[in-house]
Amino acid sequence: MTEARAFVDEIWSTRETSRSPLTIDAYLGTDDPRSGRRRFSEVPNDAREFVYKLNDAYLVHEFI
Repeated sequence: MTEARAFVDEIWSTRETSRSPLTIDAYLGTDDPRSGRRRFSEVPNDAREFVYKLNDAYLVHEFI
């Protein structure tokens, strides 16, 4: 679990400068107008505080 948590922390902290093609479904289960799919590199920091789903991470990260 610790290794997985470290991985998630790392991709969140580098998402704005990475060239990763990942998308995220953010703000799931909320009425937030920002909810829905967008590029992971463009999602606001507070999106991590809500339910989210990273899409197709296995395609770009060997760890997954």
